[in-house]
Amino acid sequence: MSSEFDVRFRVEFGPGWTCMHGDWHFDVLFESVGPGAEFALSTERPPDALVVSGWRGCDQPDHLCIEHAYRVPAGTVPAGVYIVTAKIRLWCCDKEVPVVGFDPIGQRQWYN
Repeated sequence: MSSEFDVRFRVEFGPGWTCMHGDWHFDVLFESVGPGAEFALSTERPPDALVVSGWRGCDQPDHLCIEHAYRVPAGTVPAGVYIVTAKIRLWCCDKEVPVVGFDPIGQRQWYN
């Protein structure tokens, strides 16, 4: 894509949220429709671009969500048609814990 664009993640849980802590890993998966490579945005960006490290729910008593935004530079996504899916994972003590989510965003087309 010849223009930059923003991705924004927002995760909401509820009261149990305050007991969670760890590192949130966000990603956008691009599954090619037709010819072209499939890839994850995290493999194309700096390692910490899609991570919120050291997050502690108990430090966020007035917020029942976590948000993370990232501006994707122009040229990151090759021209093509993709099925786009957002992915979240929580890591605690360097281990993935059973908090994983996928949100299919739908089919999108990128142009040069």
